[in-house]
Amino acid sequence: MKIKWRGKLSKTNTFSPIKIPLNSVQLLDPKYKLQYYIPIIPILIFIVLCVYCKTGFMWKFTLNSVGYIIGFLLIIPFSIIHELLHASCLPSKGKAEIFYSVSGFCFVATTPTSRKRYILITLFPALMLGIIPLLIWIFIPYKYVMLNSIWFTLSSGNLASSVIDLYTLAQVINQTPKGSSIIQSGFECYYY
Repeated sequence: MKIKWRGKLSKTNTFSPIKIPLNSVQLLDPKYKLQYYIPIIPILIFIVLCVYCKTGFMWKFTLNSVGYIIGFLLIIPFSIIHELLHASCLPSKGKAEIFYSVSGFCFVATTPTSRKRYILITLFPALMLGIIPLLIWIFIPYKYVMLNSIWFTLSSGNLASSVIDLYTLAQVINQTPKGSSIIQSGFECYYY
């Protein structure tokens, strides 16, 4: 795999346009930009269920504000790890670019990727930094208040930061046929 650091995302330094096969179909963009944030609803439900399980299993649930702040601050370096987890799922001959902007870091695969692998690439950071850590958090003893606070805030924040990845995942599952390949050219995503 080859990853290219592209620096700050801007009008002049943007996602590379890639030549697309003739039979490609563009994935549909949402009519409204707020649609990208629809997955926040199941994310919040999952977090509430984890809190419910922890209170039912451990009989106590205590967090502190210092742990919240530390967990929140850790989300920033974990955004880099999030993008590297996307990249780690690329095929061995795959290529990608990583940018940063005011909204965070972004990863763009620049080689065609099978539908199955694209689903893995999209889901992997949410799974590794959000879902699995929150499930582990349920079993951390309540007496470790600082650890519970940091772990809960960091896991929840990482899962919430995957909201657009999860929207993209849903679109790929709903719009692309099995066995297809996905490629991104500029800001548009295509399958064939």
